[in-house]
Amino acid sequence: MLIGTGGTIASRSTRQGATASVRAEDLLETLTPQWREQFSVEPLDLQTAGSFALTLDDMLAVATTAVEHASRSSVEGVVVTHGTDSLEETAFLTDLLYGGRPPIVFTGAQRTFDAPLPDGPENLALALRTAASRSMRDRGVLVAFQGAVLRATGVRKQHTWDLHAFRGDDTSTGNSSDRSTLDGAMAPITGPMPTVACVLGVPGADGSAVRDAISHGPDGLVFQGTGIGNASPGDANALAEAVSQGIPVLVTTRVAAGPTRPVYGNGGGKTLQDSGAVLAGELSTAQARVLLALCLVDTPPTEALQRAERWISRHATVPTSTN
Repeated sequence: MLIGTGGTIASRSTRQGATASVRAEDLLETLTPQWREQFSVEPLDLQTAGSFALTLDDMLAVATTAVEHASRSSVEGVVVTHGTDSLEETAFLTDLLYGGRPPIVFTGAQRTFDAPLPDGPENLALALRTAASRSMRDRGVLVAFQGAVLRATGVRKQHTWDLHAFRGDDTSTGNSSDRSTLDGAMAPITGPMPTVACVLGVPGADGSAVRDAISHGPDGLVFQGTGIGNASPGDANALAEAVSQGIPVLVTTRVAAGPTRPVYGNGGGKTLQDSGAVLAGELSTAQARVLLALCLVDTPPTEALQRAERWISRHATVPTSTN
């Protein structure tokens, strides 16, 4: 099964800028005849949009559709073509919802469909091969891109332009029992998805950005801190106010790799944790937003934050060294 949602892999260049308009059926035509004969693929056009324009509800529609088709007895695997801007969010959301056996594989491209040397066909071929591989069963949702097959949980776009767009955990690590499905969260889920605001913390911030976000009444908030999950004293005070108002808060880091940890006081991660915020381990800000939003579906804020914390402790926290 091939589900097309748009993105660069399905975009043609125009004077107004690249625009997604290529059908899933046409993406299959970019493969060599040998590839087309090797796979029996049913194409489905779900959306045709740049992934920077997607809402959480749009992502939920993609995730739910992928899970529904992967659950059909006649389907051995599902491939989703997606824009790279928010692929990490949609793939992660799908992973949280999916407990089935056949692989669901996301892929895309950095170059447009009509580029002189497009990378889409190579990525699509890899995704189809991965989805058809019996060795990839029971591994949840994957991302196939530029020769690498990565786990959806923890994957991040690492470069705006380079063909090696993503980094994450390779599927050769771990085993098939390492699933990231959120307890009790199985598709289908009906929207609308809860609103989760994201705030970037910077040194010297007085808390005004956090308070502005709170003033719009979000269901939850993700704060991207410095270092291992720290905040200025001003932001720390504002985050404590958010928690006291019943808004669940997750804390991530702007650092490209490594977990958040409650080490520092006076606004540091220990202060934030003591105020009731939850450190998000190694989750990126983008994926932490998805996790918190999904935990908030039909769940009171306090229970949703506890649910997120349990998932983080199992899947996104690196044990502290005892050396």
